[in-house]
Amino acid sequence: MKAKVIGTVLVCVLLIVTGISCKGGGGGIATIDGMTAPDVLAKWYEAEYDTARLLMDMHMTTGEGEEEEEFMTMSIVGSMDVANEEMYLLTEATVNLYGVPEKTESSVYMVDDWLYSGEDMGYGMDWCKESVSEEDWGDYDVTDEELSLLNNYTEVTFLGTEVNQGIDCYKIDVKPDLTTLMGWAMTEGEMDGIELDDFSMTVWIAKETFYLVEMDVDMAIKVEGLADRMFMFMTMTMYSFDSPVFISLPAEAVDAYEGCYSYEESY
Repeated sequence: MKAKVIGTVLVCVLLIVTGISCKGGGGGIATIDGMTAPDVLAKWYEAEYDTARLLMDMHMTTGEGEEEEEFMTMSIVGSMDVANEEMYLLTEATVNLYGVPEKTESSVYMVDDWLYSGEDMGYGMDWCKESVSEEDWGDYDVTDEELSLLNNYTEVTFLGTEVNQGIDCYKIDVKPDLTTLMGWAMTEGEMDGIELDDFSMTVWIAKETFYLVEMDVDMAIKVEGLADRMFMFMTMTMYSFDSPVFISLPAEAVDAYEGCYSYEESY
């Protein structure tokens, strides 16, 4: 269950961030610096950098009001070397199942044309690896056909300008059409037994470089078999663009076995 819900979150965010150069919303600020909000987001999508670091925090709860309980917390740190097609992500998560918190740690490294995955289920880190290609690095590209689905279904609105991490930014609100978003996500195989009930996103885009500085996502999900909705809030920040990044595979991952088992159905 955990992996499926996280996959849903990432697919939905992916679709939004790659398709939001669509149309402006009604009301709000029409232009800033001679650009509309969709203009700024289009420049964000086109912005190129060689390296970047990221930090992501996610909190997920179930129930509503006084009955709301924390279901999961997750923190991800990582770095990307776009120029050399290398990256790593380190994840710590705590899942509260039936009142019993369960902590897990996982790591993902993409180096030397291999994707290494390590997961600690309480008895040490277990590593596996799979070969990757040039096409795999770009697996998350959204096709023109998929982008066309969003052209009339996503509204973006200027909220103004704001300093974030000491950087002058455009602050923009993004609201998708849930039916269209669900339809696309289902084609990705991530939505079985899951219904997206609400979704909103705010992004801070650097005025000078048009790099993403921060993204806040707020969403509600209905999961088959659960009486209560699940609410998720995620914050992702990116920083240290085009600064030196050193990605080194951990020694214990060198002898990883080839072929990775999916933990998705374990949750």
